[in-house]
Amino acid sequence: GEGIAFLANDTRGQATIAMWGAATPQPTRISTFAVENAIQQYPVTNDAISYTYTQSGHEFYVLTFPSADVTWVYDLATQLWHKRAWRDPAGVLHRHRGNCGASFGDDIVVGDWANGKVYALSQTTYTESVDEVPNLIPCIRRCRHITTDLKRQFFSDLQIQFQPGVGLAVGQGADPECILRWSNDGGFTW
Repeated sequence: GEGIAFLANDTRGQATIAMWGAATPQPTRISTFAVENAIQQYPVTNDAISYTYTQSGHEFYVLTFPSADVTWVYDLATQLWHKRAWRDPAGVLHRHRGNCGASFGDDIVVGDWANGKVYALSQTTYTESVDEVPNLIPCIRRCRHITTDLKRQFFSDLQIQFQPGVGLAVGQGADPECILRWSNDGGFTW
């Protein structure tokens, strides 16, 4: 955008994320209570690193906490936060592989923190190569808890609206399907 985003401490010494620029003459809080609460649980926050990039009209602020092994991303267009991660062979999620980012020609490239390689971010590639082994990028969607006065709610009907993708031409993802089941091992079996 027309400013900078940064990790800071508020007047009470609690971690917060703010933006400051032409449209905001004073720093404005952009983090949510949930993001701030998560950050405050990390044992170390002064090792945080960040970068920004723009893709398809969305400007992203990528904030990584190496010691906590977590990456948070803010989308300026939607003003929403999400996490990014990669999944190791044991199914454990870790911080995003991108440690830094830059525009290069028509691509957004990121430097891998673990192996020093440079990768292009793509909206049409659903795998990442980790040590030359293709690895599906985890896409986990969760909704907020739905409660009434902090009590369980029961519904007789459920309607899910989404826009499905078209899939890949060949290989994994060539025959996409929507499933409404659960996985106890991070999405490897259902």
